[in-house]
Amino acid sequence: IRAFDPRTRPRQDLLQGATKDKLTRLNAAVEAAGGKHVAGGKLSNVDLAIFVALSQLKSGQYDGIPKDVLSPYPALSSFQQYIAGLEPIKKHYAGITEGSRLAYKPDSA
Repeated sequence: IRAFDPRTRPRQDLLQGATKDKLTRLNAAVEAAGGKHVAGGKLSNVDLAIFVALSQLKSGQYDGIPKDVLSPYPALSSFQQYIAGLEPIKKHYAGITEGSRLAYKPDSA
């Protein structure tokens, strides 16, 4: 049994407050950009930074943040899966079989 993490409750509170607002705005921005490339018509560092942040957020690594954290944000969920499915990204994470980096793979929960 894991010991109580004092960061759990504050993380849950953030998901209902400031983080929720930011994810809502980011969801709208990704949607407005067409859902594939946020900063122009091709893959950019911005897309990769968002991908990493979203993947880490849904990794299950943080107590208080559920793995389905992106479910209320369909554009973010689709965007994360789109980037995860790009061949260079798939190839990079192909050997990962456990741990939080599983969230970086296509069709991760």
